[in-house]
Amino acid sequence: ISCVLQMIFPPFPSDVILIFQGYVTTYSGAFNLAGILTNALCGTILGSSLVYWFGFKNEQKVFKYGFINKFINKKQRQRAEKLFKKYGSLAIFVSKFVPGVNAVIILLAGVFKLRPWKVFVPVIVSNIIHHLTVLMLGRYLGYNIDYVKDLISTYNWTVVIVLFVSVLIYFVFKNLVKIKLSWMKYTKV
Repeated sequence: ISCVLQMIFPPFPSDVILIFQGYVTTYSGAFNLAGILTNALCGTILGSSLVYWFGFKNEQKVFKYGFINKFINKKQRQRAEKLFKKYGSLAIFVSKFVPGVNAVIILLAGVFKLRPWKVFVPVIVSNIIHHLTVLMLGRYLGYNIDYVKDLISTYNWTVVIVLFVSVLIYFVFKNLVKIKLSWMKYTKV
Protein backbone atom coordinates (compact mmCIF):
# COMPACT_ATOMS: atom_id res chain seq x y z
CA ILE A 1 0.00 0.00 0.00
CA SER A 2 2.81 2.42 0.85
CA CYS A 3 4.45 1.91 -2.57
CA VAL A 4 1.14 2.59 -4.33
CA LEU A 5 0.64 5.72 -2.23
CA GLN A 6 4.15 6.95 -3.02
CA MET A 7 3.34 6.92 -6.73
CA ILE A 8 -0.09 8.52 -6.38
CA PHE A 9 0.93 10.95 -3.63
CA PRO A 10 4.72 11.45 -4.12
CA PRO A 11 5.52 13.02 -0.75
CA PHE A 12 4.43 9.76 0.93
CA PRO A 13 7.54 8.31 2.65
CA SER A 14 7.43 4.68 1.49
CA ASP A 15 11.24 4.46 1.60
CA VAL A 16 11.09 4.81 5.38
CA ILE A 17 8.66 1.89 5.51
CA LEU A 18 10.93 -0.16 3.23
CA ILE A 19 13.92 0.53 5.48
CA PHE A 20 11.87 -0.62 8.46
CA GLN A 21 10.80 -3.74 6.59
CA GLY A 22 14.43 -4.51 5.77
CA TYR A 23 15.26 -4.03 9.44
CA VAL A 24 12.47 -6.42 10.46
CA THR A 25 13.86 -9.17 8.22
CA THR A 26 16.92 -9.37 10.47
CA TYR A 27 14.84 -10.15 13.56
CA SER A 28 11.96 -12.29 12.38
CA GLY A 29 11.72 -15.39 10.26
CA ALA A 30 8.14 -14.38 9.42
CA PHE A 31 9.44 -11.73 7.05
CA ASN A 32 11.84 -12.59 4.25
CA LEU A 33 13.63 -10.29 1.88
CA ALA A 34 12.27 -11.88 -1.31
CA GLY A 35 8.66 -11.61 -0.13
CA ILE A 36 8.99 -8.00 0.95
CA LEU A 37 10.81 -7.07 -2.27
CA THR A 38 8.12 -8.76 -4.39
CA ASN A 39 5.37 -7.04 -2.42
CA ALA A 40 7.03 -3.61 -2.75
CA LEU A 41 7.59 -4.13 -6.49
CA CYS A 42 3.97 -5.09 -7.03
CA GLY A 43 2.83 -1.97 -5.17
CA THR A 44 5.16 0.30 -7.11
CA ILE A 45 4.20 -1.22 -10.46
CA LEU A 46 0.50 -0.90 -9.60
CA GLY A 47 0.97 2.74 -8.54
CA SER A 48 3.07 3.48 -11.64
CA SER A 49 0.42 1.86 -13.84
CA LEU A 50 -2.33 4.01 -12.33
CA VAL A 51 -0.31 7.19 -12.82
CA TYR A 52 0.76 6.23 -16.38
CA TRP A 53 -2.75 5.27 -17.51
CA PHE A 54 -4.22 8.41 -15.95
CA GLY A 55 -1.85 10.47 -18.10
CA PHE A 56 -2.35 8.24 -21.15
CA LYS A 57 -6.16 8.39 -21.05
CA ASN A 58 -6.49 12.08 -20.20
CA GLU A 59 -3.53 13.41 -22.24
CA GLN A 60 -3.32 17.22 -21.97
CA LYS A 61 -6.54 17.32 -19.92
CA VAL A 62 -4.54 16.27 -16.84
CA PHE A 63 -3.16 19.80 -16.66
CA LYS A 64 -6.66 21.15 -16.08
CA TYR A 65 -6.52 19.57 -12.62
CA GLY A 66 -5.35 22.36 -10.33
CA PHE A 67 -3.07 20.22 -8.16
CA ILE A 68 -1.27 18.81 -11.22
CA ASN A 69 -0.99 22.12 -13.04
CA LYS A 70 0.35 23.67 -9.84
CA PHE A 71 3.29 21.25 -9.75
CA ILE A 72 3.91 20.76 -13.48
CA ASN A 73 3.93 24.04 -15.37
CA LYS A 74 4.25 24.45 -19.13
CA LYS A 75 8.02 24.97 -19.00
CA GLN A 76 8.49 21.74 -17.03
CA ARG A 77 6.30 19.83 -19.50
CA GLN A 78 8.39 21.08 -22.41
CA ARG A 79 11.60 20.14 -20.61
CA ALA A 80 10.23 16.66 -19.88
CA GLU A 81 9.20 16.21 -23.51
CA LYS A 82 12.75 17.06 -24.61
CA LEU A 83 14.10 14.57 -22.06
CA PHE A 84 11.88 11.82 -23.45
CA LYS A 85 12.89 12.62 -27.02
CA LYS A 86 16.58 12.71 -26.16
CA TYR A 87 16.90 9.92 -23.57
CA GLY A 88 13.70 7.89 -23.85
CA SER A 89 13.44 5.13 -21.27
CA LEU A 90 16.65 6.21 -19.57
CA ALA A 91 14.84 9.33 -18.31
CA ILE A 92 12.28 7.09 -16.60
CA PHE A 93 15.01 4.86 -15.15
CA VAL A 94 16.99 7.80 -13.71
CA SER A 95 13.86 9.52 -12.36
CA LYS A 96 13.44 6.78 -9.76
CA PHE A 97 16.63 7.94 -8.08
CA VAL A 98 15.70 11.65 -8.04
CA PRO A 99 13.38 12.37 -5.09
CA GLY A 100 9.93 13.66 -6.01
CA VAL A 101 10.39 13.28 -9.77
CA ASN A 102 9.45 9.68 -10.54
CA ALA A 103 5.65 9.99 -10.41
CA VAL A 104 5.73 13.20 -12.46
CA ILE A 105 7.90 11.61 -15.17
CA ILE A 106 5.65 8.55 -15.35
CA LEU A 107 2.56 10.77 -15.59
CA LEU A 108 4.17 12.75 -18.41
CA ALA A 109 5.20 9.52 -20.13
CA GLY A 110 1.50 8.69 -20.26
CA VAL A 111 0.55 12.17 -21.45
CA PHE A 112 3.17 12.00 -24.22
CA LYS A 113 1.92 8.49 -25.16
CA LEU A 114 5.18 6.62 -24.66
CA ARG A 115 4.69 2.95 -25.36
CA PRO A 116 3.96 0.96 -22.21
CA TRP A 117 7.01 -1.30 -22.57
CA LYS A 118 9.25 1.80 -22.82
CA VAL A 119 7.84 2.91 -19.51
CA PHE A 120 7.45 -0.31 -17.53
CA VAL A 121 10.76 -2.01 -18.34
CA PRO A 122 12.75 0.89 -16.80
CA VAL A 123 10.18 1.18 -13.99
CA ILE A 124 10.66 -2.47 -13.06
CA VAL A 125 14.46 -2.48 -13.38
CA SER A 126 14.96 0.81 -11.49
CA ASN A 127 12.59 -0.26 -8.73
CA ILE A 128 14.31 -3.61 -8.28
CA ILE A 129 17.60 -1.75 -7.78
CA HIS A 130 16.06 0.96 -5.60
CA HIS A 131 13.94 -1.28 -3.39
CA LEU A 132 16.70 -3.85 -2.93
CA THR A 133 19.14 -1.09 -1.94
CA VAL A 134 16.70 0.39 0.58
CA LEU A 135 15.84 -3.02 2.02
CA MET A 136 19.53 -3.88 2.36
CA LEU A 137 20.07 -0.56 4.15
CA GLY A 138 17.37 -1.62 6.61
CA ARG A 139 19.05 -5.01 7.04
CA TYR A 140 22.38 -3.28 7.63
CA LEU A 141 20.66 -1.16 10.26
CA GLY A 142 19.26 -4.31 11.88
CA TYR A 143 22.63 -6.02 12.06
CA ASN A 144 24.28 -2.89 13.46
CA ILE A 145 21.57 -1.60 15.76
CA ASP A 146 23.88 -1.20 18.75
CA TYR A 147 26.24 0.96 16.71
CA VAL A 148 23.32 3.03 15.42
CA LYS A 149 22.00 3.53 18.97
CA ASP A 150 25.45 4.73 20.07
CA LEU A 151 25.66 7.03 17.05
CA ILE A 152 22.22 8.52 17.76
CA SER A 153 23.09 8.96 21.44
CA THR A 154 26.34 10.73 20.53
CA TYR A 155 24.47 12.91 18.04
CA ASN A 156 21.82 13.83 20.61
CA TRP A 157 24.40 14.78 23.24
CA THR A 158 26.38 16.77 20.67
CA VAL A 159 23.26 18.71 19.67
CA VAL A 160 22.38 19.40 23.33
CA ILE A 161 25.92 20.61 24.10
CA VAL A 162 26.09 22.80 20.98
CA LEU A 163 22.70 24.33 21.80
CA PHE A 164 23.70 24.94 25.42
CA VAL A 165 26.99 26.58 24.43
CA SER A 166 25.23 28.67 21.75
CA VAL A 167 22.61 29.90 24.21
CA LEU A 168 25.31 30.62 26.79
CA ILE A 169 27.38 32.60 24.26
CA TYR A 170 24.27 34.50 23.19
CA PHE A 171 23.37 35.53 26.73
CA VAL A 172 26.96 36.41 27.64
CA PHE A 173 27.33 38.50 24.49
CA LYS A 174 23.94 40.15 25.02
CA ASN A 175 24.80 41.06 28.64
CA LEU A 176 28.27 42.29 27.68
CA VAL A 177 26.71 44.62 25.13
CA LYS A 178 24.27 45.88 27.78
CA ILE A 179 27.11 46.42 30.27
CA LYS A 180 29.20 48.20 27.65
CA LEU A 181 26.27 50.44 26.64
CA SER A 182 25.49 51.31 30.23
CA TRP A 183 29.18 51.97 30.97
CA MET A 184 29.40 54.26 27.93
CA LYS A 185 26.27 56.04 29.10
CA TYR A 186 27.76 56.77 32.54
CA THR A 187 31.22 57.78 31.25
CA LYS A 188 29.74 60.42 28.94
CA VAL A 189 28.07 62.24 31.81
